[in-house]
Amino acid sequence: MNPLLIIGVIVGVSIFVIIARLVMGRGKRLSTSAQTRILAQWKTAAAQPDTYRRIMEGDKVLDQLLKELGYQGSLGDKLKKADKIIPDIQAVWAAHKLRNQLAHEPGVNVSDHDAKKAMYAFEKGIRKFVALS
Repeated sequence: MNPLLIIGVIVGVSIFVIIARLVMGRGKRLSTSAQTRILAQWKTAAAQPDTYRRIMEGDKVLDQLLKELGYQGSLGDKLKKADKIIPDIQAVWAAHKLRNQLAHEPGVNVSDHDAKKAMYAFEKGIRKFVALS
């Protein structure tokens, strides 16, 4: 085989791979108005003085963000569908499970450390789509 043909094929395949990654890597994006809403909701959630309320609200903000991105169903359903786009999805799942415990199990106590960890997981998931300040 001709060496120039081989080089041409390699270059062609490389260009195709780069273009495919750029197109596929774009992912979903929020409109500017949706980003503004999500940011305002996040600031309100993060400012809650009550740990229980802060976690509940943080979970709601992530749910709203995924809804804005076009995902449907419960937050659990949305997380399953969006697992490839959410950074540190396991931490987000743990935070959502903590939220579910607070909502459905009486007498659950949350340490400051666990609450901060949950809020950080929610924040990290949100930060990919909204510039948090």
